[in-house]
Amino acid sequence: MALIVIPLYTAIASATGQTPGEKIREQVLQIDPEEAYATLRRQRATQRLDTVTPNVDLGAVKKRACITTPHFLGAALKVILDNKEYCH
Repeated sequence: MALIVIPLYTAIASATGQTPGEKIREQVLQIDPEEAYATLRRQRATQRLDTVTPNVDLGAVKKRACITTPHFLGAALKVILDNKEYCH
């Protein structure tokens, strides 16, 4: 029953003046879900294969400084001793 109603509805809607909502509804009714899904999968596969061209030059990558525990504790102690006058 639904297979007959959809083409009939779209034929009647095409022959009459339609609002934008009716035109969209008509197009949605004509979508084949299996074909739409296959198209979506193909598009996603193609997008994954496309190479990304960077549009911003980030420059050279800096190497992060190596902070060891003794180095960190020494620096922290220096800051504390330098600011001892501000402690209660």
